[in-house]
Amino acid sequence: MMIPSWRKSLRDIPNYFQRSILENHLLFPGILTTLLSLGLWQIGAWKPLELLGFNLLFNVRHFLVPTNWDSRLAVIGIDDATLAQYGEFPLARDRYTQLLTTLEAASPAAIGFDILFIEPSHHDARLAEARENLPLVLVLAFILV
Repeated sequence: MMIPSWRKSLRDIPNYFQRSILENHLLFPGILTTLLSLGLWQIGAWKPLELLGFNLLFNVRHFLVPTNWDSRLAVIGIDDATLAQYGEFPLARDRYTQLLTTLEAASPAAIGFDILFIEPSHHDARLAEARENLPLVLVLAFILV
């Protein structure tokens, strides 16, 4: 009795391979994606792909979501031209003091600094004086050593 069922199972082998792998193994796409992702991560190709995706989303963001920025909002950034003019990053604290003094005339509702002032400087006292009358928000970060 076992021989006929065994012969039948041998006849089913070609049919098994004729069906697609996806029909036989529902988890195969997930396993393949995981292995591909791990392989890209191991050879160091994942980070450039991630940055490419971020850049693509950044460039098409205007088409995806309409932005209605308030015209009173201004972002002052430190770019390559600023570094070429004033020197290496981090800039001296007196540059930030000059910026705050200039912004004070505009009576801003809020000023945010996304810069960590980690090491003390001899310009700290003047920076503290410049920010006393301004609605300044500083980043708070915990540095674990």
